[in-house]
Amino acid sequence: MRRFGLNAVAFAAAMLAAAPVLAQMPGATEPRPRLVPGGVLTSPVLSGTVKFSGITGSTQCLQANSSGVVSGSGGSCGGTPAGSTGAIQYNTGSAFGGAVVSGLVKGNGTSAPSAATSGTDYAPATSGSAILKGNGSGGFSSAASGTDYAPATSGSAILKGNGSGGFSSAASGTDYAPATSGSSILKGNGSGGFSNAASGTDYAPATSGSAILKGNGSGGFSNAASGTDYAPATSGSAILKGNGSGGFSSAASGTDYAPATSGSAILKGNGSGGFSSAVSGTDYAAAPLMAVLSSDAPGFTSNTTLGTVGLSASLVAGKTYVCDATLLVSSSSGGAQAELATSDTLTTTAIGYVVNLFVNTASSSKFSTVQSALASAVGVTAQVNSIEIHAGIVVNAAGTLQVEAAQNSSNAATTTIKAGSQLKCQPTS
Repeated sequence: MRRFGLNAVAFAAAMLAAAPVLAQMPGATEPRPRLVPGGVLTSPVLSGTVKFSGITGSTQCLQANSSGVVSGSGGSCGGTPAGSTGAIQYNTGSAFGGAVVSGLVKGNGTSAPSAATSGTDYAPATSGSAILKGNGSGGFSSAASGTDYAPATSGSAILKGNGSGGFSSAASGTDYAPATSGSSILKGNGSGGFSNAASGTDYAPATSGSAILKGNGSGGFSNAASGTDYAPATSGSAILKGNGSGGFSSAASGTDYAPATSGSAILKGNGSGGFSSAVSGTDYAAAPLMAVLSSDAPGFTSNTTLGTVGLSASLVAGKTYVCDATLLVSSSSGGAQAELATSDTLTTTAIGYVVNLFVNTASSSKFSTVQSALASAVGVTAQVNSIEIHAGIVVNAAGTLQVEAAQNSSNAATTTIKAGSQLKCQPTS
């Protein structure tokens, strides 16, 4: 049996797909060609013309020459086969146009395909270990080792750029740090390369124990002295100070720094470079003496005896105080009266105070003149709402200052000093 070439068979199979009727070749005595599985058209050696009926288009026949080559003439059946070189020819305007095709085929973008060119349309074969590069003209050329790509190196050689678009061997110690031995450390040699760094000059040398290094003033290192170059260790709660000679010594508590205090004590400078306890009221303002009623005081129904209302302060001999009392009052027509007095040994060198009584009718309020002695009561018979006392006192003998109150006119309706009433005495010297 004779098998047609691959392209001829493919073309014949495409035409057979249009359901043509395969006819006996005119004057042929061989069996009719037939289509076998796989789309291959087989036949004994053919000559003359094989006719396919029912094919549309201008080409009506495939022709096989004496070499078994099938071609299309583009004319009617019975014509002479076109060509004897093994080419497949088809002439319908959009397929093969009679060119001899071998190797790889490319489309030419306009009509029939054509042969692809090695080195232009595809990378050509190379020999050995050659590597291709683009030639800048749409094709390929051989790449140069050392220019277009890094060449192979031998041993542990390292490449560098040669400044001309290629490569050259890098020099150990100049282009990169060379290998070192042991614990040696490299440094730049000032000429673009490397040299060994010197311990104690270029870097800090190893130290023994707890030694600390310092600069030696000559670009190297030496051991620092404890107590001179750095603060030495201390024992317990000791604190160091500079000794005035570039070193350290122990600082003295109470002289070089403030000593610990007990309780609420406050320190002051003692005038000799140290510290002593500061005196409240002398070296700093003393806290004010403050008394506040947390509940109502017992009520009054009499004007004969003024009694304490629970507000008092202990004054110190020789001190001067500014005292202010505010009494919140609940009263009726019996009114109220108030004064500053003492229950013990308090005496004054000088005293002055006023008692101002405020009633629910403003026009009935009373503002006293200055009182110059303890137990100088001031009152008003009206419904008192509050009482204010403002005093300045220079103490002679120490004792207790207290606020006293009573009705201004005896009345069965109780007069009461209310919770929140207060006395405040601030020492001024």
